[in-house]
Amino acid sequence: MQVEFTLSHDDFVAGSSAHCWRRYTPRWERVQKSVQLVLAIFFILFFFFFYFSLKDHSFATIFVGLCGVYMLAGPLLLAPYLRRRAYCRTRGKDGPIIFTITDESIHIDYPGRSTGTIEWPAILGVLDRPKVTLLYTSPAQPLMLPRRVLTDSMHDEVPSICKLKGIPFTYPKTPKRGR
Repeated sequence: MQVEFTLSHDDFVAGSSAHCWRRYTPRWERVQKSVQLVLAIFFILFFFFFYFSLKDHSFATIFVGLCGVYMLAGPLLLAPYLRRRAYCRTRGKDGPIIFTITDESIHIDYPGRSTGTIEWPAILGVLDRPKVTLLYTSPAQPLMLPRRVLTDSMHDEVPSICKLKGIPFTYPKTPKRGR
């Protein structure tokens, strides 16, 4: 199976988001984001009530208000800015990427830049999300394979090869250091 694509900003965001939320199922991710939004609104309302109604100008009241603003602005303003910056820094001059997946290995070709072959034993884990499939070569460095470039049969073939090779369908955990 061979796939040629250019990693777009949306693909990068989907891959980064899947990697950041890798410990949770998509359902639990939605629950946590909803709780964060409700908690942020509660903190902001708490701040307005105590600061303006009760005239409590203490450090704790102001701190709770700032926490609410941060919890609200972080995912909506700060995270997209940081992801866009990371995309430009790491993927700014990318061209096409050619993935060739066989039973023996994964061959990756960046024409004019580099080429490499990754044997299946080097893949430590697979994380399949609706928009992207991540193939982990280390706990912090996944290969991103966008779902938009795969046909349904190709998308089914990747997990089946991984299952045959005994690759776990989870992210690899960092080994703990002996104390």
